[in-house]
Formats: sequence, structure tokens, C-alpha cells
Amino acid sequence: MEPSSLRNKPRHAIGIVARRTDLPADLIRAWERRYGVVEPARSETRRRLYSDAQVDRLRLLRRAVDGGRRIGDVAALSDAELEQLITDDRSAEGQSEDRAGQGPGVGRRAIGAQAPTQIDEALGACAERIRRLDQGGLMHELERASVTLSRTHLLERLIGPLLERIGQEWRDGRLRPIQEHMASAVIRSFVGELIKDGAVASTSVAAPRVVVATPSGQSHEIGALLVAASAAAEGWQAIYLGPEVAAAEIAAGSQATAARVVALSIVYPPDDPALGEELASVGRLLPDGVELLVGGREAPSYRADVEAAGGRLIGGLDAFRRHLAGARVSAPVGR
Repeated sequence: MEPSSLRNKPRHAIGIVARRTDLPADLIRAWERRYGVVEPARSETRRRLYSDAQVDRLRLLRRAVDGGRRIGDVAALSDAELEQLITDDRSAEGQSEDRAGQGPGVGRRAIGAQAPTQIDEALGACAERIRRLDQGGLMHELERASVTLSRTHLLERLIGPLLERIGQEWRDGRLRPIQEHMASAVIRSFVGELIKDGAVASTSVAAPRVVVATPSGQSHEIGALLVAASAAAEGWQAIYLGPEVAAAEIAAGSQATAARVVALSIVYPPDDPALGEELASVGRLLPDGVELLVGGREAPSYRADVEAAGGRLIGGLDAFRRHLAGARVSAPVGR
């Protein structure tokens, strides 16, 4: 077969495409449905099949969106036009970095102005839905954002900051408890669906596994859910155990699933006297070769305990995602 013919042959299932493009399968389907970015073939059992050329186009679209472009603005561009746009954006980014420090409004924050504007609009819309106790409206805003934003931007630049905003406004008395509870319930449900979608796209036997939970005494689970969704978007099989999981069960879960990594979220409180021993127990019970990562708003308060347990403190979703990207191509880390 000629190379050009092979390049256009439909031969990749959507799970493979999701891993090769770093796009969630549900987002690929949404882009197809709404913008017609590619038109996959169908197998005899009606499964989507993509060619190498279509995989490359989806990669280009992801790079354009990650650079701050709206998918609706770039979906109709040719591959050559997308490549030129990405090159131009990178060139502008480099020039902006060169000017960093020369005055207000100059530098990295000026790059990809559309993305911050779009995310700010989404944050504002979500906040208004929360104030109105509009449960369906909040879910609608999140679903709409999931179509136009890459999974990375959705988790790290919309949902994460939205949770911080909710927490701050609740602590300041600007949100009633009922508003905070409603928002948390909607976000928990939405992120849970992201994890399910990621699980469908990461069923390869070769995909590394990460076990995610909150340790005993930690009842706030949305941070752990975000971690699991971020891992799934990175191509890992995320096994979410839930909140307040005992050390022995965390260790058993990692052993039963042959996990490479265990990730724990610590959100509140900053001074739980029992948590240090719980982390120590996790460290003692984890099988050899399993890496322990600990993050969350109050995780730095337990730095000494994390390090004593042989774990590593992770500073946020972005740092966690980059760490997983490196861990995926390296040998399992001994503890």
C-alpha cells in the first residue's frame, strides 16, 4: 500500500485517538457533532475508526485550542492554515516573553487573550447560576465549557478556580451554605462523568494505573475527583476509591490494580493530629515500586509527614499532570 493510502486508511479506535491526541473521547465526539472537525469511518459494529491524517488534524486543533483559540474559530481551517496559526501564536508568545517585565499588560498573561476571556466568562456564568441556585443551569454552563475548552483548561483553569471562588465566598459569607452544597453536588457529578469518559478512553492493558483517594479524616473529595479526571485525561487508568479511605484499603487497592502511583488529596483541616500516622501507615503498607503523591490545599501543612512516609508533595493539578507525563515514560519509581 502507498504511504499516502495508509495515511488515509481508517484504522484507529477512538480510545487510541484519545491517547495519541491528548483529547478526551467525549470532546472528540462533541467536536465532530458540533463542528464537523473530522468524519470518521465506521466499522461493521458501528465503532468509529480514524485515519492517521485525522489523528494529525485533531492534534493540530488541540494545539490551537491550548494556545487560546476557540474551537469554533479554528474548526473550519485547513491543516496548513492550522499549522501556520500555531506557528504565528508561538512566535507571538516568544515575543511576549521577551517583553516580559517591561510594563503592565506585557508578558505571558497577554498571550492567547481569547482563552482567559472565554474562561472568565464561563466563571462568571457559573457563579451567577450558583447565586440563583440554578442547578440545571450550572450543569449546562459546565457542559458547554467542556465542548469548547481542552480537558486541561477545563480542569485547571475553570473548575479548579471555580471551587476556590466558591470556598472563598462561602468563608466570607457571600454564599449561603445551601448554595455551596448545591454547587459542590453539581461539580462532583460533572467531574465524575469526566472520570467515566476518561476510563472508556484508557482501557488499554498498557495504560498505567493511578489510585486516587482522600485518607481517613478527609471528607472533602472534589479535589481528589479533579486529580482522577486529570489523570484520566493524561491517558492513565484512574481508579477512584472515594473519600476517607483507610490506609490498609488504599494499599490493598493499589496492589489489586497493580497501580504505579497512589495520589491522595488533603483539603481540610490543616492540623489533624491523626493524619500524620495515617500517612505513615500508607507509606509502610504500599507495595514496593508504588509512588505516593500528596496534594490539595492543606497538603503543605503536612509536608514533614508526607516526606517521612516516603511520599512527594505535589503543588497543584498542573504539577500533577506534568509529573504523570514524566512518570508514564519512566520506569516505576522505587520507594
